[in-house]
Amino acid sequence: MKYALNILLLILTLVSCKKENEKIVTEKPKPNKIVLISVNAPNKYIHLIKQDSVGKKLKDSLGPKAFWNNNGFTYLDYMNNVQTWRPKPNVSDTITIETHNDYLELSTNNFFTSIKETFLVKNGDTIIFNYEHNIPKAKITNREVSNIELNYNSYRLKKLFNNKYTSHYLIFGNMFLNENFKDYEQKSLEYYNQAKLDFTKEVKLLDSLKNNNLISQTNYLYRRDALNMLMEKHKNLKNIKKWLEQNKSLRDKETIEQVFGFDLSETDSLMKFSFFRDYLNNISQYDLNFIKENNGSSGGSYIDSRIRFDSILKDKRFNQTAKNFLLFDAYNGIGQNFRVKDKEEYFKKLQENTTSIEQLDKLKKDYKLDFSRSNELVLTSLKTTL
Repeated sequence: MKYALNILLLILTLVSCKKENEKIVTEKPKPNKIVLISVNAPNKYIHLIKQDSVGKKLKDSLGPKAFWNNNGFTYLDYMNNVQTWRPKPNVSDTITIETHNDYLELSTNNFFTSIKETFLVKNGDTIIFNYEHNIPKAKITNREVSNIELNYNSYRLKKLFNNKYTSHYLIFGNMFLNENFKDYEQKSLEYYNQAKLDFTKEVKLLDSLKNNNLISQTNYLYRRDALNMLMEKHKNLKNIKKWLEQNKSLRDKETIEQVFGFDLSETDSLMKFSFFRDYLNNISQYDLNFIKENNGSSGGSYIDSRIRFDSILKDKRFNQTAKNFLLFDAYNGIGQNFRVKDKEEYFKKLQENTTSIEQLDKLKKDYKLDFSRSNELVLTSLKTTL
């Protein structure tokens, strides 16, 4: 009896070990990489503003234009640095991106919308991009995924806006289509109110897609957050902001706007999303005064990037990850609009307050920073035409 019991225990031990070994074998490590393949990317995209719908052909090229040189895909790398891959035009080009997160967002521009063309892909994915009317369309080769989920931005543009300019774009973009510039602000308000209606329609569309399992819960929440952030960006436009402040005093429930925000304690996990980075930019500028440009009747204005830089340093809402991103963004404004003395002063501050050494090196190259010769006139190139 004792011998039989020992045999039974031995068998159970062997079976348990076998199951444990099978478990170890089936647990595959994360690939920690994503492969992007671009096929025949456009070299230069010239968008005619009068081309108000995707694929529309125009006989003449008169009127305002938008130029995109070698438009690419922007993402947050594993060191939390914003990177942009610009694929080689008119050929097949490939890049492998190291990642340690479950998801990676790739974003690019679509002139017909005010929301970026974004693709939410998984760790280990291989994605092929082809182009229709210069707009990228994605296909994942290693797993099954709904085309609506993967190419959602193109889907919404066709479903809700008939492949034409969205109300979200026209809030600002109507100035290029409206012959009478004086009507711009009134038209902008009209499109803003239309955008609120379109927002409600899109929320219902997203609910329907989720309920019918055409998009995942993760993608549903991601698209909802991006849409909410888009509405917040509208409210920061000068004329919209002024109109909303006036309506607050009316105490009309229909005009009181809900404020959308993110939990900044989740910054490290949210940072990979472009709409969250937009949110950080918005709140880092919220209470700062605009400087008016002295350009006649242009009405242009901008925020003093030096004041914004110092404000970000003092703001206790931002952790180091957020500050790394925002301080570089503010410094770009300093580099473009202010004197060498300011560039030198704030570059030193940046060195003292960032942990992103790679971005510092890139900044030096981008702006050709050499403060040892700051009082000299330096010509980087000289071309003479006779």
